[in-house]
Amino acid sequence: MKNFDEKEYLEYLNTKKLSDETKKTYLLRLQYFEKNRNNLKDKDKKYLNQIKQAVKYFYNMQDIYYNNDTMYLSKLHDKAKRKKREPKDTLYLKKINQKINLLDEKEKRKKLAFRLQEISGLRIAEISDLEKDDLKFIDGNRIIVTVRNGKGGKRRVIKAIRDKYVWEELQKLEPRKNNKLFHSKSSLMKKAQELNFNSHRLRKVFADQINYKFVGTEKERIILLQKSLGHEVNEKNRTHKRYTGTNIDYTGTKFDIS
Repeated sequence: MKNFDEKEYLEYLNTKKLSDETKKTYLLRLQYFEKNRNNLKDKDKKYLNQIKQAVKYFYNMQDIYYNNDTMYLSKLHDKAKRKKREPKDTLYLKKINQKINLLDEKEKRKKLAFRLQEISGLRIAEISDLEKDDLKFIDGNRIIVTVRNGKGGKRRVIKAIRDKYVWEELQKLEPRKNNKLFHSKSSLMKKAQELNFNSHRLRKVFADQINYKFVGTEKERIILLQKSLGHEVNEKNRTHKRYTGTNIDYTGTKFDIS
């Protein structure tokens, strides 16, 4: 791509108040598109939105808002969205929790990371960024989590679902040398892959519980979901629906009310 300057591009992304993780991702996607623009494969489809966004920022930086590249990516992205999606699989929570709970004492930090994600709805990158001072423990087995730098640089405070085990064990957990409570995002994702589950789906458990238990108007419920999940609070934003449209089987879990 003409006039590509990595430093200048990152400086431009800084003005958009994006997280370091997002900026790094957009830079990688832009570089990938530069090398593979005429040979995007099926495996790239799940990254199309990121590639499109990265390329859009690159041209916006030059006050170019529409050209062959942006038009090409928009068409590809729209085509991918129009394709009929396969029915969503049921999320069998008991099976996932059994795998998490079988992690031994040496991997207890990872066990607590996944269990906290399930009751707080945090992204895996937000979990890996937590420090001890970000957690407040109050009576009734309740944990209040402060996300200092979420997606888009947003700060939010979450009231986690009660979990006595997590509440007790996290109070005893000492930070690592880098002052973080948990392992890196890549390390946690690798462990989830080894256990054959997608950690991001644990956010859906938290969202589903909010959706089920909330008492109030539809508008208030949506705002609470958006705030809790770290999404843009906007009446037109429907991202939260991805997290509440999953069929979750709670049989045999602490959420089971049957």
